[in-house]
Amino acid sequence: MSLSSFLDPKEKRYRLRNGDKLLGYAREVYGGARFYSKDGFWWTGREIIYTEVDEWVGLVDKNRKHIYEWDIVYYKAEDETEYKSGAILWQDKQKRFGIRDLDEDVFFPLRMEGFSLFNPNELEVYSQLYLNPDLLDEWGL
Repeated sequence: MSLSSFLDPKEKRYRLRNGDKLLGYAREVYGGARFYSKDGFWWTGREIIYTEVDEWVGLVDKNRKHIYEWDIVYYKAEDETEYKSGAILWQDKQKRFGIRDLDEDVFFPLRMEGFSLFNPNELEVYSQLYLNPDLLDEWGL
């Protein structure tokens, strides 16, 4: 597992939005101190008002971009030769994040027993589910 695959495990990050409009980001550090940013680079204590929040899954992709729930990614499992597309979703029954394949009805957990099942160099964010209402309707989300 690469050091860049997991940043500070105590840090929580969120993507803030109103519907399909990205407003910024929030992060909680140091036991609950919350900071906000419109670009994910400059952080302040000035709150951003939002209606929807997407949780960071604790991983960055091959471009060091944070991966959030509702992201659509190219992924490749360790034993696969070709990239596939999938969406990052929370599996409520199992209480875990994973990748739901866009072409097959398959869900791959991101971690098992604390270990990442995906190499960050084999993940790349390229869109978000909230920008793809046809997929949301098809999956009943």
